[in-house]
Amino acid sequence: IEPMINAGAQEIDMTDPNGWTVRTADRSLTAQWEVQLAITEYGYELLSW
Repeated sequence: IEPMINAGAQEIDMTDPNGWTVRTADRSLTAQWEVQLAITEYGYELLSW
């Protein structure tokens, strides 16, 4: 899960040739936080924090 908190538009632009870079459509400032989790039979387990 990689949520983005944007100072401007929520629309994104993924047209960079590297195929990985994500920008907001209006190029506003953005913060991102990544969390890895596993879905288990009993719920979930956080793998990173």
